[in-house]
Amino acid sequence: MTERSPAWRRWLLPAFAVVVAAGVAVHWPRAGRAYDLPAAQTAEALAALPDDRLVYAVVSELRWHLSDRGPDQVGARWRALAPAPRHVLALSWFIDDNGPGPSSQFTGFANHLAATAVHAPTLAELTEAYRAIGASRCAEAVEMARKAADAGGWTQGGARPEGPDPFAAANRELVAAERAGGVVGLLRAYVRAHLDELAAVRGRG
Repeated sequence: MTERSPAWRRWLLPAFAVVVAAGVAVHWPRAGRAYDLPAAQTAEALAALPDDRLVYAVVSELRWHLSDRGPDQVGARWRALAPAPRHVLALSWFIDDNGPGPSSQFTGFANHLAATAVHAPTLAELTEAYRAIGASRCAEAVEMARKAADAGGWTQGGARPEGPDPFAAANRELVAAERAGGVVGLLRAYVRAHLDELAAVRGRG
């Protein structure tokens, strides 16, 4: 008898494919492109998705929307969105749908601050996003990191701090807060509660 793969293995590959496609979409310049954007998904179609595919699908829709401009426009364009899609995008570039653990994208606030990508959310934007989904303890951990950054003069896109990690305590607090607070569940609930607004983003041009 063939042994069934664990649940996470069954959706990991399609989820990874969606993330890769969305990443290409964000960074592919509009001028002279040789591909067509996929049709926008309706709120009803998104609502029918199971939880383990919902966030990926919605994030992909938002990033396809951003892809219809050159990569130099991504940072300004996502920040001009309404609060709900802005918060979802900010968190999508900071955590993944698996939550903290071996497969989490979170590698520490020092690494996040050193990122020079124009779409990288600031600590203030992350604090706002965590509060919006109801993850208040996570927001407090990010605020702790923001205060440490202000004290050390570290800004988004700047040099990585040398020596002992000034964000070590904030890193530990964020991981603990995400595990204790069920942040992935909160994000999924927030997405479902705002599906009409999130699905409408691509239709606005």
